[in-house]
Amino acid sequence: MSGSLKKKELVETAKAFSVIEGFGQHDVQKLMAKVIIDRGPIFDKYSYQKRLPASVDIENKVLQILITICSLFLRPPFGKASPSESNCLRVWMSIFSDMMDKLTIHTGEKVLKSSKIMRQQQSAEFGDVSESERKVDMLSMVDGVEISNVEFKKSGTTERDRGVWC
Repeated sequence: MSGSLKKKELVETAKAFSVIEGFGQHDVQKLMAKVIIDRGPIFDKYSYQKRLPASVDIENKVLQILITICSLFLRPPFGKASPSESNCLRVWMSIFSDMMDKLTIHTGEKVLKSSKIMRQQQSAEFGDVSESERKVDMLSMVDGVEISNVEFKKSGTTERDRGVWC
């Protein structure tokens, strides 16, 4: 199977798992309105408290994430063009920032301190890989501990560049 045929097949398989047949912009507008209405009772019931109870807080955060996703679908910040690396970063930053209170998000080619050992292993295997720490587009931390990182790459980036140089 050729590389382009395999890629096309993978894309079609991914779409089959993620696209809801017949689901369009009008449905997203209705979903967003419903989610906004569903958040109303949370604010009515708990507006006097400094913090929401944990179970209600999770529900509120999920609803906020759905509002964020619907807004991005209805008014994509990048228009009809393919999203750039910074567009993708903006989308995920807004979703991650809705998820956790203690989560801090660092952007702009941040150094992953925890990547030094991995880079040394890659250097031993591939031979021509720098052993310096890896840089990523977005680093998520909780209380100074690296918990997640994201590196966006444009389509067409080689496997080697995605796996070794990032």
